[in-house]
Amino acid sequence: MTPSRLWAFSAVARSGSAEKAAHDLGVSEAAVSLQVGRLRTFFGDPLFSPSAAGLVFTPGGLRLAGRAADMLELHDRTLSEVTRARGGERLLRVAASSLFDDYTALGLIE
Repeated sequence: MTPSRLWAFSAVARSGSAEKAAHDLGVSEAAVSLQVGRLRTFFGDPLFSPSAAGLVFTPGGLRLAGRAADMLELHDRTLSEVTRARGGERLLRVAASSLFDDYTALGLIE
């Protein structure tokens, strides 16, 4: 499963067709169909089928459609963080309770 395959699938799921997805992604319809076909093979699931009313997703296709956007966002965020880290930028993550947030964080930020 590669990002390009997820981008293609996600665009088809969003737009409702490989033709519209190809236009949105700026690639050929054949390229979108190839990437989605490879995902179908990878999962062993047709993921969706066309109908008069649009696309009908399999249960697996629905799950993938729900996760693809999250996976792609994480992919893009990771690329960005690694690129910034190469330049020496460090990342600080802070986990705190709502009480800390309400009573202490504002004083620290000021």
